[in-house]
Amino acid sequence: MRHSLLRGALACLLPTPVVIAGCVVPPPPGSSGPPVAEVLPADARALAYGRSAGEGLENPQIRDKVRALERASDGSPFPRPAP
Repeated sequence: MRHSLLRGALACLLPTPVVIAGCVVPPPPGSSGPPVAEVLPADARALAYGRSAGEGLENPQIRDKVRALERASDGSPFPRPAP
């Protein structure tokens, strides 16, 4: 029994370095660095409820809807007190 466990452990551990080393592929020669990410400016639709997530969640137009969704997904039969 002990030998079969040892063989199973070795069978799992031996291919691990090969799999890990095989996942790293160097970039082809002459290629540039990683792609550059850009942050686009916000448009009017994005700023309709606030400039940040906190402002958006506290906006009177959607605040009660968000809290209702939280209570519905809570799964608790007891209502939570308002903050």
